[in-house]
Amino acid sequence: MFGSALVTKLDISLISGLNDVVWRGVIEYLGAVEELSIKNCNEIRHLWESEVIASKVLVNLWNLKVEGCDNLVSLGQTEEEDYNRRSNLLTTLRMLEVIHCKNMVCCTCPYSIDKLRVEYCSSITTISLPMGGQKLKSLSIRKLKMPISKWGPQNFPASLIELYLYGDDGVSSCSQFSRLLPSSLTSLRIDGFEELQSVSMGLQHLTSLQHLSFFFCPKMTDLPEGLLPSLLSLVIVGSPKLKERRYSPLISYIPMKIISL
Repeated sequence: MFGSALVTKLDISLISGLNDVVWRGVIEYLGAVEELSIKNCNEIRHLWESEVIASKVLVNLWNLKVEGCDNLVSLGQTEEEDYNRRSNLLTTLRMLEVIHCKNMVCCTCPYSIDKLRVEYCSSITTISLPMGGQKLKSLSIRKLKMPISKWGPQNFPASLIELYLYGDDGVSSCSQFSRLLPSSLTSLRIDGFEELQSVSMGLQHLTSLQHLSFFFCPKMTDLPEGLLPSLLSLVIVGSPKLKERRYSPLISYIPMKIISL
């Protein structure tokens, strides 16, 4: 398909007729590709038959982005892999983004991923990390089928240091999702929690936290009286009910600005 050209970056968008059968033929020629973006290709249901098979072809792929593929169900047709055969999996893949894939029901994180972003996938209940993602450092979650407040305990790997949570209208206190927050976190961003009021409880165990951000939580009215000693910076944007006088001199609430402690 590509002849002898060594294509290392490939963007595929709005290709009609690109179904699973056609894609199986295309993927055979992508051995040199390092960065792959697939957008608005609505006939693809699975990117590969299994991760083991994909690893034999996509030997250089480190960055994969899939966006707006409405009929995508999962990355692999066979999700139950033999995870003891680590050498046969996608060991080169480091970054994975899955965005606006409304029928995707399963997202299993490959073992080697250190940055993962799953957003606006309204059929995904949770993200499967226990068998994969053991090197995961950064995780971004936005608008899945099950709100964050209803998730059960998650076995996030100890490697996770950055967590970005977006848009859960059922949360009024950080204590409602504190079970999701691993103590290894150094950076936490909470964005668009419109009902969030109290953050005074639920963060105490984050003893390594250095950077804490709240964006557009309009009902937020309090912060912990004693901030975590490890905290280096605090960002608060769009929380007009927060009263700066309660936290002076520890904090000065400055809308739309970064506050360094």
